[in-house]
Amino acid sequence: MKDINNFIIESKIKLSLNSEIKPWYHKQFPTDDCWKDLIDDAEFKDINSLLKGNKVKINDVEYSSPDDLCADDSIVRERIFDALSKILKVSYKTIYDMWMKL
Repeated sequence: MKDINNFIIESKIKLSLNSEIKPWYHKQFPTDDCWKDLIDDAEFKDINSLLKGNKVKINDVEYSSPDDLCADDSIVRERIFDALSKILKVSYKTIYDMWMKL
């Protein structure tokens, strides 16, 4: 069930670090056209790696910031970070703090 901010992931959607972000986002937020701006083939493990200060290569393009994969939109970023926090079983604040330290 979703709360009014759409931050609670429906229990029927199974996520892991290997889940692709773009199809998950489109399914989770079908009325938000920002999914079109997400990077094809980017996975939650890529966001996690970027949050640790690493670079990632997706489809022969190197990325160095989580913002590069999150359509540079704060709501999209918050939703992706919220999902990542649930995958990693940590608080949203933990993920947010990692991003703020970059």
